[in-house]
Amino acid sequence: MNEKISQNDYLLIGEIANRSGVAISTLHFYEKKGFISSKRNSKNQRIFKRGILRIISLIKFAQNLGFSLDDINKNLKSLKSKDFIFCSNALNSPIISP
Repeated sequence: MNEKISQNDYLLIGEIANRSGVAISTLHFYEKKGFISSKRNSKNQRIFKRGILRIISLIKFAQNLGFSLDDINKNLKSLKSKDFIFCSNALNSPIISP
């Protein structure tokens, strides 16, 4: 890996699991199915970009609405990055402003 990795841009798999409330085994499953991707750091530890937390939140949200993992995966792959940024920002915004 020639790309320099900033520690601020990436989280270890355990940190992702703790912050998202998703088991490490589920993260491995998501990665195997193509929902998320990781890199390896110099210690050969699996690391993920911080934005993965938004994808995981979206997956959990869609599952709670009753969408299948296959449907979620198809829709995630069809989103363009700017569409996903809009969507994830909308998820972080309050529905009703005070």
